[in-house]
Amino acid sequence: MTRFAEIDHIVWDWNGTLFADTAALIDATIDIFARAGLPAVTRTRYQEHHTQPIPLFYDRLAERDLSDEEQQWLAEAFQETYVRYRQDVGLHPQARDVLRQCADAGFAQSLLSMYPHEKLLPLVETAEITAFFRRIDGLRTDEAAKKAPHLRRHLTEIGARPERVLLVGDSVDDALAARECGAHCVLYHAGRDALHSREHFEALDVPIAENLHDAVTALLGHRQPDQDTGRPTWTTTTP
Repeated sequence: MTRFAEIDHIVWDWNGTLFADTAALIDATIDIFARAGLPAVTRTRYQEHHTQPIPLFYDRLAERDLSDEEQQWLAEAFQETYVRYRQDVGLHPQARDVLRQCADAGFAQSLLSMYPHEKLLPLVETAEITAFFRRIDGLRTDEAAKKAPHLRRHLTEIGARPERVLLVGDSVDDALAARECGAHCVLYHAGRDALHSREHFEALDVPIAENLHDAVTALLGHRQPDQDTGRPTWTTTTP
């Protein structure tokens, strides 16, 4: 049995976790593939093929290796189209409450995103949640498009011991990064608008939360194997 009483720091993912933009991400991808004359993207295909880095994801959706020029066009078209779809997007409805609960319980918190750093900061400031975080890191131009090295650098900057850190995210890359860096992880699955099919998460042997409140409740409990599936589930306690 793995216990989490030693956790004192929570690293939050942004896109799809605190920021409820997964539908915008999916819709923008559907849009740009249609404009490029590539194979049609549906929500199911998106979730079945989603992976990092994004160029590999696009190759999977296109069912072939795309040229550098095609990848560049898709990347630029996505950024423009995503911003348009994002106009009506806000924080997850539970985000502020969850951040406040964690702060009140004495947990340090930080934000780590694969979204470009210079574009991330204004979004977080507009959402008026900057004060909850010891550090906010988006992806910088000198960093690889994988979360593990990004997380390692983030933990070094804040001086956190990985075994005392919980990463709350919504992607396979989040779970793999936490594992590689020696941190704990809970994955939030957004249902119909999740980036991944649920099967992707179930293969990772990490707890899965149905909403952000569940992820916080999980932090206050401990993980036990489900007797029927053998997969880890959270047994929670009331704070």
